[in-house]
Amino acid sequence: DSKDFEIQADNFDFGSVIVALKGELKASKRNSFYAKIGAEFYDYQFKLDRVKTVDEDGTGLYIEAGWQYRWDNGMGLNFSFHRQDMGDLEVVGSTFGVSYSF
Repeated sequence: DSKDFEIQADNFDFGSVIVALKGELKASKRNSFYAKIGAEFYDYQFKLDRVKTVDEDGTGLYIEAGWQYRWDNGMGLNFSFHRQDMGDLEVVGSTFGVSYSF
């Protein structure tokens, strides 16, 4: 059951720290699929005319699944889908990244 709500706001402040476990499944020498699951410690605020209308913090669930490609020189590409459950706020999205492994 999803909950729809409208928040009157002109400013959104958000901060979080994610601690997650990562599992990896090799598809080839350079390709792999991965999944992460963990806890997200979050703090967010919505404001309207500099007055806080919502101020929440807590611990929520973080999950991510994706694909990554790593070259021999350490450079990599990845694409993933993630879901962040932060109480009344849920974020679902995708990311495309470039990385380097030392």
